Parts: sequence; structure tokens; C-alpha cells
Amino acid sequence: MSICVHRHLQRPAASERGSILTMGAFDGLHRGHQALIKQVVAQASESGLRSVVVTFTPPPRALFQPAQTLQLMSLHDRLAGLAELGVDQVLLLRFNHALARMSAADFATALKARTNAQSAWFGPGFRFGRERAGDLQTLRDCAIDAHELSPLLDQGEAIS
Repeated sequence: MSICVHRHLQRPAASERGSILTMGAFDGLHRGHQALIKQVVAQASESGLRSVVVTFTPPPRALFQPAQTLQLMSLHDRLAGLAELGVDQVLLLRFNHALARMSAADFATALKARTNAQSAWFGPGFRFGRERAGDLQTLRDCAIDAHELSPLLDQGEAIS
């Protein structure tokens, strides 16, 4: 299965067809990540929209906590895993100081323009943007119907 990878947030949407997305470092595609991505892929398929995963290279933690950054998967393996899960497109953003300084509202506006996202799914406590100021409401303010997926549990313990 092939996957289309885009690398620029500020470019216009690849197509006018809408999308359903999720976003995160996805440094390892554990069961929690897989459940989230499968939700996005299923809803996109049911709605006739594209499934989009927004992720970063290097992972944001590498900029803020370089000594604590452990790469669980290579970028190649991450993209292969996303393709295997049925994702249509990946928006792979270089995480640098300029992106880290972008306000949550500006990032959400650019994300809407780039992906034409109709809805989005995230794990519990999802935050984004400068100083992690953005939340689901920030995305809703940009006409993205944002949802939080309930935590995946394993023997009563949440899987991150």
C-alpha cells in the first residue's frame, strides 16, 4: 500500500476533497496510536474523505529535551506502519524553532487550509502549538470538528 507524503504546512491543500486527521509525534506505533489512527481511517472511509496523519521530524521532544529523546522507530518504519494502517496522506512537518514558536491559533488555521480537515481525532489531553496552548476548542474555532478518543485500556491501565 502506498502513502502520499507532504512536507509543507503553508502550501495550499492537495485537493479540495476534505479530510479527517490526527496529529502527534507517533514515535512508536503502539496499540493506543493504532486505535487512534484506525478511527481516523475508518471515519474517513465511511465519509468519502482522505485520512491524514500530521507528524513531525524530528519529534518535538528532540528540540525541547534532546538528552531524553529516544527514537523508537525510524522515519521509514513510521511511514511504512502508517501505510499499513491504511492512511491516505501524511503531512510530515520539520519540527524546528519556527514551528515551535507558531501560535496554536495560527497553526490550526494553517492546518485547516492545508488539509481541508472536516474533523479530527486525538488521544486524551491532546495539546499543540506554542507552549501547548492549543486544544480541541482551538481546532473547533477553525471549523474542524475535533474529538477525543477514549483511552485504550489494557487490564484497566490506560495505554498512552
